[in-house]
Amino acid sequence: MRPIEKVEIWVQQEVGSAVHWMKRLPGSTSSLLYEVKTEDSEMVLRQFDNEEWLLEEPDLVKHEAASLRKASYSGLPTPALIGSDETGKLSGLPSILMTKVEGKVELLPDDFNQWTDGLAKALVQIHQVKANDFTWKYAPYTKRADVKFPEWTKKRDVWQAAFERFHGTEPEFLETFIHRDFHPANVLWTNKESQWDCRLAECMPRSSGYRRGSLSCEPRAVA
Repeated sequence: MRPIEKVEIWVQQEVGSAVHWMKRLPGSTSSLLYEVKTEDSEMVLRQFDNEEWLLEEPDLVKHEAASLRKASYSGLPTPALIGSDETGKLSGLPSILMTKVEGKVELLPDDFNQWTDGLAKALVQIHQVKANDFTWKYAPYTKRADVKFPEWTKKRDVWQAAFERFHGTEPEFLETFIHRDFHPANVLWTNKESQWDCRLAECMPRSSGYRRGSLSCEPRAVA
């Protein structure tokens, strides 16, 4: 059986409808994305083929599925989870099947102020979601001990103050969801309203204090 046939059978079992066609979507560098069309719906399939990532996070699909459910329950404008195959036994690769989010990337807006307001509004929505009950916890990409003082800087006093704060006592915080790759190319717009969808496997709880850290989440389960 060809890999494409195997995944089509799995999708059909998940939605109860035959797959009419599948189309590879551009823009994803960390996984394979497909738009899937059945008789009565369109959806997006994400398949994880990065072996290094899967070795580092063997529960990657389980994590992403839980994140999508959490986002949906919280009313965030994300794709809704349809089905998941944690090991790839049924679909050929570890996979997530989700609803399709309409919209397009807008990098040259007619109204810059409205555009930036929409981006800020999307972040506020994310950060209002409490995450203290979420199984997965935030982990920084870089260990604090590995952050080195930039010897090239001419503003040593500014960097010294930043380092003292960075290595100081962590403030009290509330755990919230964050978007770990938030930038205009990862935001979808429809009718001038921002909609975003992201790699929610990396939209995990983190402090809402000053050390919120990198905002990272890569989308794009969209056409």
